[in-house]
Amino acid sequence: MTTVWLKFDTEKTAFSIKKFSGDIDDLKKAIKAENPDLSNVAARNISIYPPPSQPTPSNVLNDTGAFRSSPLVSALGATSEDSPWIVKIEPSALGLGMSRVGSASFLSSNLVTSCISMSINDRCSTGRHVDRNKKCQKKFRNKVLSRDQRCVATGLSGNDLIAAHIMPLDRSELIPRNLLFSAKNGVLLTSQLEDDYDRHMWIFDETGDVRVLFQFWSYRTAVTRVSLSRNDDGPSLDLIRQHNELALAAVKHHCPNCWKYVGEINISNHQSGSCIALNNIDDGNDE
Repeated sequence: MTTVWLKFDTEKTAFSIKKFSGDIDDLKKAIKAENPDLSNVAARNISIYPPPSQPTPSNVLNDTGAFRSSPLVSALGATSEDSPWIVKIEPSALGLGMSRVGSASFLSSNLVTSCISMSINDRCSTGRHVDRNKKCQKKFRNKVLSRDQRCVATGLSGNDLIAAHIMPLDRSELIPRNLLFSAKNGVLLTSQLEDDYDRHMWIFDETGDVRVLFQFWSYRTAVTRVSLSRNDDGPSLDLIRQHNELALAAVKHHCPNCWKYVGEINISNHQSGSCIALNNIDDGNDE
């Protein structure tokens, strides 16, 4: 395993992916995992180039000078913050309004504003997402808060509540636009439960029954049901089913012991080396 330093061609600063193992295709998956705005970008639209200063055998490069998919990253030479590999995204693959991607990614300023104040306690509705439409998010929050009033899983009220999207904003292409910020796509949760729901540690079905996906989830015995509104503006059963399909498909990419997202192909290497649950490692990079 190695640390890989990368830089988007539109950015000035480099970022790193630590304890990585795998080939170039695996690295593209890791880049997408680090940058939520790339979640819908196909791997074929992501190219990784060596820096001009790094001598690179031609047999590991394609016709455009980018790395081929098959070479193992560990065999392609060391990277550093001062000499990172260059990541280029096909412009046509980016969503409408996207100006650039990376750790400082943002949408065009006339479309969005900062995530601050988008939720009940100044958190983005999904805890980690980048800039979103503030006006729509505020309306969404108010509608879900007015309907549910309390956390649907614990019954708690107060400021530590998040209007959580059932179908997340970064998968907006899967549902009609008019449902994205509808109360039908939301439930009220405490901040920790919302974050765990977003990370697919747990799900609930259309009847309200909870299913735990992470065996060591802190609330696995405390949260067994959610109370879903049955009003006309209550959570959409179809959206709940859709969310659960995404969550169940993502399970295989999480380490079952620490729930770090490492990709299915890297789980065995992760468990033998960097899993904080199995190896007693203090890993500040866990999600």
